[in-house]
Amino acid sequence: MNFNKLKIRKTDKIFKINRSQRKRRKYLLPVLTMIGLSAVIAVPIALFWQDADEPMEKQTVPQYILDRQNQQDNQSENNTSSEESSENTSDTQNSQEDMLSSSAVVPKGEWVDSSYFDDAVFIGDSLSVGIKTYELMPNATVLAVEGLNPQTIMTSTAVENKSGEKVKVIDALKEYNPKKIYIMLGSNGFFWMDKDTFMKYYAEFINEVKAQHPDAIIYIQSIMPVTKEKEESDPRFANSIINEFNADIIKMCEELGVYYLDCASAVAGEDGALPEEASPSDGMHFTATYYRNWMDYLREHTVQ
Repeated sequence: MNFNKLKIRKTDKIFKINRSQRKRRKYLLPVLTMIGLSAVIAVPIALFWQDADEPMEKQTVPQYILDRQNQQDNQSENNTSSEESSENTSDTQNSQEDMLSSSAVVPKGEWVDSSYFDDAVFIGDSLSVGIKTYELMPNATVLAVEGLNPQTIMTSTAVENKSGEKVKVIDALKEYNPKKIYIMLGSNGFFWMDKDTFMKYYAEFINEVKAQHPDAIIYIQSIMPVTKEKEESDPRFANSIINEFNADIIKMCEELGVYYLDCASAVAGEDGALPEEASPSDGMHFTATYYRNWMDYLREHTVQ
């Protein structure tokens, strides 16, 4: 067998195959190029006609336009929310102003000196105990007990009379002849008693005092505010609840013919709450500085 001839035949065959492939590639490349260009042109045209046939609301909106629209909508909602919040704050302020315009509320007047309190008696809970502790009104009598509320003040025998015996507040009071009686109750009751029960007991005690001392000027002092931290830690102590109780106390004062003192305004901050620095211990009992603010308020709000 002649191997050289076989090699030549194989070589010729391979050459023919390669030349045939090159011819195909020569014609295939232009064809593929034309197909590609047609696709590039056809796709946008198809999309254009597809979009043109769709309703306007279904057309694709660029994302940056959607983002801008969402931002405007959120801003509009925030403005509306701010306006509503402002309106609510304004309504609350107007309500408090209307409340304090009552004839029972003692307006600001001339400053009085300490002698005004020579014949005064202070009745209340631990906040009133502080008047004696800090010796802010040493010439006044203080009949106060920690934990008293409008209900227990009629039953608790925790106040000492002149003989040193433990008696009820009303029994200790009859040993004195006060011309002014300052009462502050509520800090130990508003967070667990319903208002109707609270006012019922409070009115009963005031009527007892009026009957015992018909010629005395009776001042009912507002429930004092608490700090923001206090009301946030326990919603029962919310200042909004205190304000509601104070509003009802004013109505009670109108009905009973006694005077109301807005002492809360003497210690509250601009937000209506007791400042944090005023009561670093428990959010309710305040320091000597705020006691002096309270006493200064009393000096400027008197009935002659």
